[in-house]
Amino acid sequence: MVPNKAIPTNIKSGKLDELSTAFKNVCDNVYEYTQFAPSQQTATINGTVFGTYNGITGYFQNVLLRNWRSY
Repeated sequence: MVPNKAIPTNIKSGKLDELSTAFKNVCDNVYEYTQFAPSQQTATINGTVFGTYNGITGYFQNVLLRNWRSY
């Protein structure tokens, strides 16, 4: 999710206003996917570290790649 070295540095130093809009949009979309996708609402996934990992990878595999291929 982090496209360059400046993003973690900006996050660690609290410079959130210097993050790119594209990065913020990806973070928002991943969060939305992990909170509202039906596949992310099972008891073994919801609210766990595995659920976070599963949500991030699921977003990139099921949402982002599917939309990218349609262009």
